[in-house]
Amino acid sequence: MLQKVIACFCLCFFCYGVWAQEGETVGLGKVQCSFSLDKDGRPVYAVSFGGKPVVLPSRMGFVLAEDSTFYKGFSLVGVERRAVDTVWQPVWGDVQRIRDHYAELTVHLRKSGSGGLLDIIFRVYPGSLCGADCTSPGIGGGRQVGGYHFPGF
Repeated sequence: MLQKVIACFCLCFFCYGVWAQEGETVGLGKVQCSFSLDKDGRPVYAVSFGGKPVVLPSRMGFVLAEDSTFYKGFSLVGVERRAVDTVWQPVWGDVQRIRDHYAELTVHLRKSGSGGLLDIIFRVYPGSLCGADCTSPGIGGGRQVGGYHFPGF
């Protein structure tokens, strides 16, 4: 259980949310990660493990100096999926080969008005929870609008 909670905190840039009708899902093994935009164009995700919710629908975004609303008003402009199953050799350590196995969903978003771009990359690993990374070309740092919405809290 502790491993699941720690892995949840590896998810970045999230806060409480409202689930939208349409979305994308990526899964591997028992782990499923779903993404959509709510009615205000806010990115929303949820995670389940073995069919049980681990992270309830939660929002994500940023507050930037040049755009204080970089957490809503997005539209989906594209989606990419890929599966990775490779082996690599560490430089040192007791293990000679490490398997890198995950399913990835990259969601491309465009901000209405400013046209700013945001890519959110979800990676789902078998037997553990997913991680996420956000990138935005040409935009510097900002304050994340984030948190987690766990069942029972």
